[in-house]
Amino acid sequence: MADLISSLSDDIICYILYFLPSQQVVATSVLSKRWNLLWRSVFSLDFNADNEDFWGLSYQKTFITFYSSVCSFLVGRGDQPFYRISLIGYSSIDGIIESIKTQIRTAVSGSDRVQILDMNCGYEIVIPSAVFSFKSLVTLKLKYITVEDISLVDLPSLKILHLKNIKVNLSQLLSGCPNLEDLKVKHLTCETTGKFIGLPKLVRVRIDELFLPLEIFKDVEVFKVDWIFQPNNFDFQNLVQLKLIVGLDWLLLLEVLNHCPKLQSLVICIFKNDVRYFQTLNFPGYEEDVWPYPQTVPACISSHLKTIRLTRYSGSKDEFHFARYILENAKYLQTMEICFDDGYDLMETMERELSSFRYLPRFVFI
Repeated sequence: MADLISSLSDDIICYILYFLPSQQVVATSVLSKRWNLLWRSVFSLDFNADNEDFWGLSYQKTFITFYSSVCSFLVGRGDQPFYRISLIGYSSIDGIIESIKTQIRTAVSGSDRVQILDMNCGYEIVIPSAVFSFKSLVTLKLKYITVEDISLVDLPSLKILHLKNIKVNLSQLLSGCPNLEDLKVKHLTCETTGKFIGLPKLVRVRIDELFLPLEIFKDVEVFKVDWIFQPNNFDFQNLVQLKLIVGLDWLLLLEVLNHCPKLQSLVICIFKNDVRYFQTLNFPGYEEDVWPYPQTVPACISSHLKTIRLTRYSGSKDEFHFARYILENAKYLQTMEICFDDGYDLMETMERELSSFRYLPRFVFI
C-alpha cells in the first residue's frame, strides 16, 4: 500500500498537524527523520490540562507536568510565531514560576499574526496589552486571567469575543471591534468608561449583567441575558432567540416581548429564591398568586413563537397562568417544555389542568 502521507508536502502536513493538540504533534517526531523537526514548523500552541495525557495525576503533579510540557514545546520552537494559541491549564498552589510566565508572555506578544487566542490558566499569567492591537485576531477567549492595562484596542478582524472572570474596560474593548459577531461575557469586573459604539454585525450575545446600554444589542439574532429590569423603547427587529431570568415580573417580560416582533424561541429561567426581594421592588401586580391578564398579545407570541422552555417551574399560580396564556395565544407553537423543580404530582397536575387545550406541551422532569 502506498504511503500517501509521505507524498504530501511539508506545508500540507503542517496544516493537518495544526488542528491536533501540541503533545500529539510533538509525538510525530519519532516517525522518521523527515518528521523529526517538522513539528517545529506547526503554527499552533494547543495544551489542555484536562486532556487524557494528564488524567489520573494529582493536582500538583498535573500542574508540574502540564507547564513543563508547555515550556519544553516553547523552547523547542524558538521564536517562531503562532497562528493559534490555546492554553487551558491550572493555577499552581505555589504559584507559577517567573520563567514560565515570561515564556508564555513572550510567545503571546510575539505572535502578532495569531488568529485564535484562547487562554484560561490562572490570574498569575498576564495578557500583554499588545494583543489588543493584533489585526489578524479573529477569536479571543479569556478566562480567569489577568489583562494588562490596555492603551489601544484595534481588532478589525475580531468576530468572537468571550470573557469570563477578568477585569477589563468593556466599552473600551468593544470600541475597537467593529466586526464583532459573537459576544459572551460572564462574571466581569467591569469598567464602562468611554463612548459607547454600535456593533452592527453583532449576531449572538450572552451576558450576565447589562454593563452597556441595552440598545447596543438591538440588532442581534440570539440574546441571552440574566436580567432586564426595565422595558426598552426600541425593537429587537432581528431577534429570533431569547433567554432570560424572570422573578415575579411577568408583565415586564411581556413588555419586552412586545419589542421582539420576530421572536421564535423563548427560554425562561424562573428565579424565586427570595420572593420578598421582588415584592420590595413595588412592581404593580407582581404577586405570586395574582397574574393580571394582559389585554394585548405581543406579535411574536401570536405570529412567530415556535418553542418555549420554562425551567425551575414550581407550580405557583402566576407560573401556571403564564403557561396557559402562551397556549391560548401562540398560534404557531410547536413545543413547550416545562422543567419541574419538584415532584411527579406537579407534572400530572399540569397535564390535567392543560388537557383542554388544542396543544399539550412536552413535559421534562428534573
